[in-house]
Amino acid sequence: MTNVPELENKVGFSKVVKIIRSMDDFKWNPDVALMTYQTFLNDPSRIQKYINGNYPMLVVDEVHGFNADKAAQIIGLIESPYRLALSATTERKDGREILMERLIGPVVATSKAHTLVPRIMLMKSGVAPPTDYQSWHYCMKWAVSSAERNIEIMKALFKDLRAGHKCIIVPVFWKEHLNALQDLIMKQAKFLAKHKGEKWPLDLVVPFHSGVNRKAALDRADSGKPCIVIAINSMIKQGIDLSMPT
Repeated sequence: MTNVPELENKVGFSKVVKIIRSMDDFKWNPDVALMTYQTFLNDPSRIQKYINGNYPMLVVDEVHGFNADKAAQIIGLIESPYRLALSATTERKDGREILMERLIGPVVATSKAHTLVPRIMLMKSGVAPPTDYQSWHYCMKWAVSSAERNIEIMKALFKDLRAGHKCIIVPVFWKEHLNALQDLIMKQAKFLAKHKGEKWPLDLVVPFHSGVNRKAALDRADSGKPCIVIAINSMIKQGIDLSMPT
């Protein structure tokens, strides 16, 4: 989904864009350096020396997440005369958006997009954990591995498909859960085809994780054919552009 490799071959420069994972990556002197907040946090003063004076423009994506004191301090260390920030959340309940207004500037451009306003319904599971977990991590591990709970999810998904919903999105935290649900759903689809005469697409489940072709997955989700998108939560929690989900 980028022409960077072709551009690098054309200009004879091997690193027009470089993801910075360590100090050694700066030796390439890329025109565009991409860096996560966590990488900067590991050694801010040293990274600051590489950036300041070399990069005249700073771009901060999802800037509403940089209103914490430490994150705002890091933004303040970067000496870039031109600054651009992107966010769909320009106002926060705690009012701390004022920090980014001081460090980046005011909102100068907005875009309008149609968004789906969901109707929220709580469905209580009939499956109870074996213990009163005090740790979220262990509670989630049980939820992922619970065959009974996964069967509940699978049955609810087919019920919604039969009701006419063409694209259903299922957020999960771990790929382990994604794989378990995918296997369960596809086994059920084969069973329904054999015993109930129901015809479901062979690509009914669309996995959405860091290892997939994201454009192909989203194109399939918007194709109009019934599908269940099982997605890693961190990849979709900020929103994804689809027209089929209802």
